[in-house]
Formats: sequence, structure tokens, C-alpha cells
Amino acid sequence: MNVSRLLFFLLIVLSACQEDSPPPVVPDPEINLLTFKQDVSSLTSFSDDWIYVTNEDGDVLDIKHFEADETIVLKSNKVTTSDKINVTIFHYRQPTTETIDFTSFLAITPNQTWIYKKIAGLSPAKTGTATLNLANAPIPLGATISTNLGNSSVKPSSPASTTFNLYKSSERMLARANINGAPSFFESTNVQDGVVIEADYPTDFKPLENIFTLDLSGSDSYAGSVYGITNEPGIDPYDIPGILNYSYNAGAVASCPWGYNSGFDLYRTTMGKSLGKTSRQYFKLGPAVTTIPFPDHTFSPVNNDLNSFAFTISSDYQLRSSRWTVSVPDYQSVLSWRVYSPPAGKQVFPKIPDEIKSLYPALSIESLVLKENAFTIYLDGFTFTDDINGQMNISSSKKPYSTEYQRVIIQN
Repeated sequence: MNVSRLLFFLLIVLSACQEDSPPPVVPDPEINLLTFKQDVSSLTSFSDDWIYVTNEDGDVLDIKHFEADETIVLKSNKVTTSDKINVTIFHYRQPTTETIDFTSFLAITPNQTWIYKKIAGLSPAKTGTATLNLANAPIPLGATISTNLGNSSVKPSSPASTTFNLYKSSERMLARANINGAPSFFESTNVQDGVVIEADYPTDFKPLENIFTLDLSGSDSYAGSVYGITNEPGIDPYDIPGILNYSYNAGAVASCPWGYNSGFDLYRTTMGKSLGKTSRQYFKLGPAVTTIPFPDHTFSPVNNDLNSFAFTISSDYQLRSSRWTVSVPDYQSVLSWRVYSPPAGKQVFPKIPDEIKSLYPALSIESLVLKENAFTIYLDGFTFTDDINGQMNISSSKKPYSTEYQRVIIQN
């Protein structure tokens, strides 16, 4: 065979080999699953903290340890931006008592930024004090003094006397009590620093201006409160304590009086009743209400097993939260796993990641037991995403909150 024929033959063989070679593998593009930062104010002096992301089948996509004020980015090329992910945060805390908890958020859209920090509560500057003296008050006395920016209990002495703080140059003060089962009040306006208010308990307390009857048939306990709120410049109404108009606790009663006084910009109404292990709640921050629409959802467990959890519920809801626990004797603690999910969330408990398991080998989730299910029905257009933003996407002093919702809580 001459040289030209040999070269021609080699070219044919080489060409055939190239045609048979598979194309090079191009890895899927890596995406940002989550950018996360936890503010130092929300961590204890000793806290071991991890965050990890799984797909909806529980496969770990990325895991990171984090310190306070550290910004971390979790990434993966195993999902796309159109997929949903589950995000889990792990905390181990010492030294006073060991605390072990996991918190999972299901069906999250990738490539979000969560900047979690505690929002400082309202701390108005005190401008002075005033005193309320109640003559002929019974002992013990269940009365509460409120101003728009603070409240305190009346001391059970005889005569009942309480000095309370003022946060403005002139305040509206209301003392609330239940007299012979009727929600009652004593009010004083234009209260200023150093004022001593004298009142006679039997004669100066009057029934609330607006009183209604709450049907409690089919329940064995009840608790409710109504605060009247006056708008304050530069303060979100959600943060204003308000003046306590009504507060009541009862056992198994067929009905209960409740109400409020007029003359407030808005009201914070919170009502709850229970029967056995099921509680039904109603909350509203807004105009006064005259009826309480407790939720009537019925819940039926199908399977409370850890890996086959299933249930039915009679009506729509927007948020489910469940809590699972198991005792961990090696750490003298209880492992708690809290799950937040929309209706479409796929609850799968992944195995504890090796990075965490190697540090805490006694941790095990096989014996987790369901303790509580809670279903929230938002009546103001609030959503599951809004709730997560309220918990986690706290990047400024303002966070979203619901102004009206119902909730059903089932203890297991």
C-alpha cells in the first residue's frame, strides 16, 4: 500500500470515529436558589445555624452554615427558576437550655433574597406619670389601665391604686373591668403628668357603649379582646398597643357579652373559641365589627405518618403550619420541626444533611410525631407569599401583615 492510499484510509477511519463520538456534555446552568442573611439581633450568644435547600422530593440541593450578618448564596444546577424549592433553617442553641429546631418553608420560588432581622417593638419616650385611685374596689381586682401607647394592670390593693406611664402631654385613659359579668369601663381624658384620678368602683364604672352577645354554643372555652386605636403620626397602626376596651376569658358557656367604646380610629379585635383539641380564631385590625365570623372549616386526618402525611379540609385556606416533635435525650431537649406551606406545598421530610448529622449524631427524625396543624384563611387578600415576606423578607422597618384572617388550630 503506497503512502497516499494509507493516508486516505486513515482519514476515513478518523472521520468514522468522530461520527461515532457522543457530543460533549454541557452541564445545566447553575441558578441562585436563595440569598440569605440573618441579622445579629435575632441570634443568641451561642447558636449553631445552618440553612439548606431541597427540591420538592427532599433532595438536598445546597447547604450552608451561616453566622450573624453573613450574606450567603445557595446555588444549584439541578432545578430551574420555574421549579419550586423547600427552604429549611436549622438552629442549635445553648448554653442555658439546649434548643434544637428546624423550620421549613415549602413551595418557594427560587432566586429570592431573605434578610431576616428582628423589628424593634414600639418604645415611646415616657413624658410623665399619673395615678388612678379606685375606692371600694373588690379584691382581687381584674382591671387594666390603658393609654394609646401603653397599659398596665391595676394593683390589687385596698384602695386599688396604680401609677401608670404617660407618653404624650395629654392622654386618654381607660380602665377596663368585668363587673357582674358585664364588660365595663371608667374613662378620663386630658390626663397629664402628675394628675391623680379619683374614682369609685361601684358607681363610676359603666357598661361599654356598644355591647353584643357572642354565641359560644358548641365550645368549651373562650378568650377575646378588643383594643381601640388612635392613629399616631409616623407609627404604623399595627405597632400601636391601643386602649384595651374589652377582655374576657370563659369556660363552657352558651354565650358571652363583648363590645367596645366609640371614638377610635380603628380596632384590633381578637377572638378565639375551642372545643376539645380544635380552636377557631378570628382577627381584624380595622373598623369595628358587630359580629364575629369564626371559621367553620372541618379537618380530617388521612395519615399522620411522617412520610405519608395527608389530610382533607372542607374549605379553602392560604397557609398551613404544622409542628412535629421528638424527644432527644442525648441533648436533654426536644427536636421541633415547624413547616409552613401553601395548599400546593409538597411536604417531604428530607434526611438530616450529613453536615448537620456529623455534628449532632444523636438527631433522628424517624420518630417525629405530629403535634399541631394550623390553617389560616386570609380575608383581606393576603397570601402565603406575603406571610413568608412578613417572616423572612424583612429588609426594612416595614413588613407586610394581614389585617383580617380566620384560623383553625388542631392539636394532635
